[in-house]
Amino acid sequence: RYLLLSPHRPRTTYHIITTQTRHIDCQDCDWWYYFSRMAYGSISTPPNEEPPKGVNPMHPPHHRSYVAALVLMLVSLTTVITYRMLYPGQAFSSSSSAETIKFNTPLLGQSEPESSALSTLSVRGQGVQAVRDDIGMFMAGLQDPYDPLHNKDGYLVMLVAENKLMWMEMAQKLQQVQNEQEQLPEWIFTYGPATGQADFVAVMAKLFAKWIHAPVDPRFVKTQAGAGTVLAELSYLLGDTNDGVLVTAPNYPAFGGDFHVYGGMNLHTVQASASTGFAPTVQELDQVHAESVAAGHPPRILIICQPNNPTGTMYSAATMRLMVEWALSKDLHVVSDEIYALSVFPGHHTTSAADIMREINPDAEKYLGDRVHIVAGLSKDWGLSGFRVGTIFSHNQKLLDAFDLMGYYAAVSQYTQHAMTQVLSDDAWVDWYIAENQKRLFDTYQAMVDALQRIDVPVTPAQGALFAWADFSSHLLPGQTENELWHELATDAKILFTTGASCHENKPAMFRVVYPWPEGGPVAMQELGDRLMRWKQKREDKLKQQEAA
Repeated sequence: RYLLLSPHRPRTTYHIITTQTRHIDCQDCDWWYYFSRMAYGSISTPPNEEPPKGVNPMHPPHHRSYVAALVLMLVSLTTVITYRMLYPGQAFSSSSSAETIKFNTPLLGQSEPESSALSTLSVRGQGVQAVRDDIGMFMAGLQDPYDPLHNKDGYLVMLVAENKLMWMEMAQKLQQVQNEQEQLPEWIFTYGPATGQADFVAVMAKLFAKWIHAPVDPRFVKTQAGAGTVLAELSYLLGDTNDGVLVTAPNYPAFGGDFHVYGGMNLHTVQASASTGFAPTVQELDQVHAESVAAGHPPRILIICQPNNPTGTMYSAATMRLMVEWALSKDLHVVSDEIYALSVFPGHHTTSAADIMREINPDAEKYLGDRVHIVAGLSKDWGLSGFRVGTIFSHNQKLLDAFDLMGYYAAVSQYTQHAMTQVLSDDAWVDWYIAENQKRLFDTYQAMVDALQRIDVPVTPAQGALFAWADFSSHLLPGQTENELWHELATDAKILFTTGASCHENKPAMFRVVYPWPEGGPVAMQELGDRLMRWKQKREDKLKQQEAA
C-alpha cells in the first residue's frame, strides 16, 4: 500500500481510499493530518482533485516510496502508542484549538461519516430536520428519570406531553380485557382496513361525541398511527410545497415539522397575548396571512389547538367562531387539533370546531363542510402515546378517500385496535376514567403552581391540557439568555422544561411545564418546589461570593 502526504487536502480532513476508491472523511482531525490517501499499487485521486505534483496516477510508485511510507507509518504508530501510554483515555488535542479532537473514522463496511453519507440522500432527504430542538435533552432525561421511591435524584422531565397519572389504572384495564379473552381473534394477525377496523372506528367516533355536541358518524372518522401522522398526511393532502400554514403563538413546538417534513409547508405564527386569553384578533390574523403571502407561501391551513398546547388555556366559543369564520372567509382549511379535549379540569368543557360548524350549518348532515377537519387520538387523554393512535373527523369525502389510500403506510396495529376496542367499549369505565383523570390533572396542576410560587414564578391560569405556561423572566441574570437559564436549570437542578422560543414565544424565559409526566403527581411537584428553592439559594450564594471577590 502507498502512503502519501497531500498538500491538496484541508487540514481538517483526510481521505483513505481503498482498492474500491471508497472515500472516508475524518472530520475535525487537526493532528498532523497524516493519513491522506492509501491505494493498492497506485495513487487514487478523489473526484475533482488533481494528483500531487510529480505523481503519475497511472504508474505504480517507486520502491523508495514504499520505504518512505513504511518509515512514516512506523513513526506515526510509535507516536500514537507513546501518546496513549502517557495520556491514557485521552484523544489527541489540537494546538490551535481548545476543543478536544476526537477521531471518529468508521471501519470499512460500516456507515460513512455524516458529511459524505449526507450527499447520498435525495434533496428531500438532506432537508429533513429534527421535529423538536430539545429531543436530545429529553432522551438524556429518560436515562435517569425521577422516581419518588427508586430514584429521587433523577431528572424531573417536564418537557414532553405525556400523562402518567392514570398509567396504573390503564394497565390494569388492559390486563383485565386480555384475561377475559379465551382466544385472540384471527383477524389481528392479518392485514386489515388501512384506516381502522369498523368496531374500532366506531368506539373512536363515540369518543369524539364525549366533547362534540353533534352527531359523529363513524363513516367520517379515520384512524392512523398517531395524531402527528394525521397532521403530516394533511400537510401532504391539503397543501403543496412552499404553501403556508398559519397558527397563533405560542404554539406546539412540533407543528412546524409536522407540516413541513412530508408536505413541505411553511409555518407562520401570529403572537397572541395572555391578557386576551391568547385569542387573536381579525387584524392579527390578516397580518399573518399577509406575511405568509409576502414570503411566497400561499396560505392554505389555519391550525387551532383546543385546549391549547403550550399554555393549558382554552379558547372561548366566541374566539373559536371568530377563527373558524375568518379562515373560511379566506378559503383556508381549518385543522382543529383537539387531542387534549377530554384533559380539562373539572367543571370545564372544550368548545370544538364541530360545535361552531354545527351552529353555522344546524341542519346539514355534513355540517363540517369540506374545509374543517378535527384531529384527536389516544396519546394525551388516555396516556397511550406508545400505542400510536390518531384520528381525523372530516366531512370531506375526497380527503377521507385519500386517507384510505395513504393509510397503508401508517395503519394502527391490529392488536392495538382489538385491545382498545375492548377497553373503550366499557362505557361505565370510560366515564369513570375521564372524571378521575380530570381530577388528578387539576390536583397535580395546583401542586405545581404552589411549587413555582415558592420562587415567585407566576403561571398563566390554565383550564386543561397537560401544561402550565410559567414566567421565569425574573430569574434571568443580566445578560443571560433564555437558553442559558434553561441549561442552568437542567444541569444545576436536573429540571427539564420546554423553552418559550421552541413555542415561538417572543418574551424570554417563558417555559412550558408538563406537570403530569414525572412519577408521583403532587409528590413530584413537591420535589419540584424543593429543587427550585435549593437552586435559587445556591445561585444567590454564588452571586454573593462573586460580589465579595
